[in-house]
Amino acid sequence: MIAAQRPEMRFVEPRTEEQQARAVLFRSRERLVHQRTELVNALRAALYEYGHAVPQGIGQLKRIEAIVEAPNSDLPELVREECLDLLDRFPRRRAGSMPGRRRRKNWQLRRTRRAVCKRCLGSAH
Repeated sequence: MIAAQRPEMRFVEPRTEEQQARAVLFRSRERLVHQRTELVNALRAALYEYGHAVPQGIGQLKRIEAIVEAPNSDLPELVREECLDLLDRFPRRRAGSMPGRRRRKNWQLRRTRRAVCKRCLGSAH
């Protein structure tokens, strides 16, 4: 009741289903970006403990992978296994190593997400 008595209060339209869908996709993407950043930083920290300083950024992933998988690496086996587990959490890492069924399922999921995005964005214009 108090809000209706104030002339400076503005009323807003409720969000449409399409707007809500876009918000869900946006939050999901943001969550994935944060998780990816967290993984890269965890890898960098583990390697730094053993004297390997790797610059920031997702672009350093190949460099991290090369350090971990080097046959003459000075990393203890336990640390190497942990780093490999962290590296395996990245999507699209070594596309050839992903089983065909899983790769096909991921492709179908990406295709579905793209279709939803196009439908959501198409109605906004």
